[in-house]
Amino acid sequence: MTHVEIDSYELYHIGNKLNPAINFEKFKDDLELSLKDYGFSIIKEKHSFNITNITSEVICTKNNVKVELNYVAQALNVIGTNPSEVTSIFEEIISILPKMEYEIDSTITFYEVLAGILLKSSDKPVGKIGALINLNTKLFTDNDIPEINTIGFRIGGNEPSDNAFITLTIEPNPVNPNLKIAVKIQYRAEKDNIIEFHKGLDSKIQELFKPL
Repeated sequence: MTHVEIDSYELYHIGNKLNPAINFEKFKDDLELSLKDYGFSIIKEKHSFNITNITSEVICTKNNVKVELNYVAQALNVIGTNPSEVTSIFEEIISILPKMEYEIDSTITFYEVLAGILLKSSDKPVGKIGALINLNTKLFTDNDIPEINTIGFRIGGNEPSDNAFITLTIEPNPVNPNLKIAVKIQYRAEKDNIIEFHKGLDSKIQELFKPL
């Protein structure tokens, strides 16, 4: 019996899509000033603020988690590799915004998790992924084509325009495809569900690869 286990998180990212009416220069200044009082380390870049020549910038860090403003995507992002720590910083920032006189419901239009997870498999990932869809590897061998393998696939729920949805991309990891599986997740939901999402996520991902 093959075994799949979580190896690491390459990314755990909680994005907060901001109201485009926000004055981003003022918002950046307000955020830096407030977060400094809560133990965040403010990053002072040498360039002057100008959203015409900066697409995004990390404005501060705390507990190995980065807080980024993306001016193109109009988002406030919390980025790290530990889901629990990222979620904790996300919750802290959400609690600070009203104290800065930014109402949450008016400031943030939606929340989204982006995650990149690496799994180790005791079997070759191409075979393990193929088993998920009962792939017939010999389907085209009568046409002198070698046995086919699973390059990867994408599964999900509703459309990205919906308020809540999830999509998962599953494929062999490009740099070590005979050892690891890469799972990429995009999840959009209400704030409370975003906060709870990381809990039990490891077991849910592993459950995907258990035989039916």
